[in-house]
Amino acid sequence: MKTLPVTLVLALVASTALAGDKDKADTLFKRGKKLMEEKKYAEACEEFEHSMKLDPGSGTELNIARCYQEWGKLGRALRSYQAAEKMAKDANDSRADKIDGLVTELDPQVPRLTIHLPAGASTAGITIDGTPDDSVA
Repeated sequence: MKTLPVTLVLALVASTALAGDKDKADTLFKRGKKLMEEKKYAEACEEFEHSMKLDPGSGTELNIARCYQEWGKLGRALRSYQAAEKMAKDANDSRADKIDGLVTELDPQVPRLTIHLPAGASTAGITIDGTPDDSVA
């Protein structure tokens, strides 16, 4: 019988923490929108990404993509559009087709670099924008 009150308290604490994260995410998101209007893309993208960590959603991912696109970081923009598209499709979001159009429009503009490695060469340590990329193989 003692576990019921503890469980209830833990549920209330978790619920309060989640509400606090959503509030903080919303504040960060609004700050990101303002910074993007001011063309302060580096700061704006950072605010959107912090917001996304606290309260993930396809709308926030779309704003991250748009921010990187406006900043000229097309590869990162494309990856964010693709992530937003996947989230929208998974959620049966009506924006999925529109996002697919954004991906299709941006994709040909993204510069590509192909590196041919000798057979058996290690790809360990290869990064994209400083982040390890497991798609390199």
